Amino acid sequence: MPIMATSFIQMAYSLTDMAWVGRLGSEAVAAVGAVGILTWMSGSIALLNKVGSEVSVAQSIGAQNRDDARAFASHNISIALLIAICWGGLLFVFARPIMSLFELEAHITDNAVTYLTPKFGGLDAVFQYSFGADTQSDAYKDGTEGKSSVERMYAGAVRYQNSTVLVSAGVEGINQDQPSADRNGLDDALSFNLGGSYDAGFAKFYVYSQVFQNYAKAAKVTMFSIPSGVDGYGVNLGFETKALGGTVKASFGWGDFEGSHADNLTMKTYQTALGYNYPLSRRTTLYTAAGWIHNDFSDDYAAAKPTAVENDYEWICGITHKF
Repeated sequence: MPIMATSFIQMAYSLTDMAWVGRLGSEAVAAVGAVGILTWMSGSIALLNKVGSEVSVAQSIGAQNRDDARAFASHNISIALLIAICWGGLLFVFARPIMSLFELEAHITDNAVTYLTPKFGGLDAVFQYSFGADTQSDAYKDGTEGKSSVERMYAGAVRYQNSTVLVSAGVEGINQDQPSADRNGLDDALSFNLGGSYDAGFAKFYVYSQVFQNYAKAAKVTMFSIPSGVDGYGVNLGFETKALGGTVKASFGWGDFEGSHADNLTMKTYQTALGYNYPLSRRTTLYTAAGWIHNDFSDDYAAAKPTAVENDYEWICGITHKF
């Protein structure tokens, strides 16, 4: 009976997850279902020492041999901790490769990895390593994955989250592809990132900052690119609030960049954007946004890149529908 009751409790745990997650849609259920197999495997592995120790402790108590019972119980705890560390570490480090075995869609795999990642008091962490950029792309078509002929990247992050606050800090490094990086004098890249959000009820506020060095380029819309690398920092502030039946969003950011080995090549950038989302129905949303970017280039950079744009304007609108 105790074994049967334990099995029913484990089934109820998964069914409860499905019942709650089912409200988020079939994709969320698929992600939880994929992880459910690993949860079942975890329970089975936990039984390896549990069943044996229960029998040994019970026999020792029945024989009135308390010392042996304590020894078996102590060994059981030690073995359980060892199994938990090894198995938990395996799932934590190789979460994405393991979930990729199910060949789910990319966003479902992302949700499954997020669900599988443990949290402790609102804290979770992630580490990843890429053995190489896409060798099918034109940039690395002559490279070999896992070799120095393509970029190899690593990243780690720690996140804290509760009902109103989210804070995330991370570091990213890039081992540049060789021998082209050496030819350009481009060193390995490193960046530090810090961001967070706060839900004040009447509005939600965001902040993100980054400090980096030796990146081949900075900024996405108005590209600041130097073959020997770019150093710099950037900060972005934003908020969103309900208004006129929809959601108003606004942001402002600035950045300061210079050449890693050429401090006469610089760019200061200022960016602002304003957007509005309006729900037409539960599944259909109308959105619009406008943005402006202003860049101040040094004279040397402007002379080297005469096509560099000082002001960039953008306006978009569209409609989304969830099927």
